[in-house]
Amino acid sequence: MDDKVYTLTEAAERLRLTNRGVAKIARRHGLCMVTGRKLLFTERDIEAILDTMRAAPAEPRRASIRPPPSDYQKYKSLIELTRKKRRQK
Repeated sequence: MDDKVYTLTEAAERLRLTNRGVAKIARRHGLCMVTGRKLLFTERDIEAILDTMRAAPAEPRRASIRPPPSDYQKYKSLIELTRKKRRQK
C-alpha cells in the first residue's frame, strides 16, 4: 500500500483552505499525525477532513399554521392604531 504523506501546507492547498483552518479541523477530529509541531496527513486523513466538512442535511421546516386573529384581538389592535400619540417634549 503506497500511502503518500502530505505536509500541512500541501494538505491545505489540496483542500483549498488555509493552514490554520486545516490544522483546527484535523486536531479537533484527530485526523492527522503530529510530530512535534508538524502535522502530517495521509490520503485517508484528507478524505476524512472533507467528509467532516460536509454540511449535514437540513431538516424540512414544519409549516407554521397560525389561527386567524380573534375579533377581540382585531379590536384591540385597531384601538392601538387609532390612539393618538402624545408629543414628546
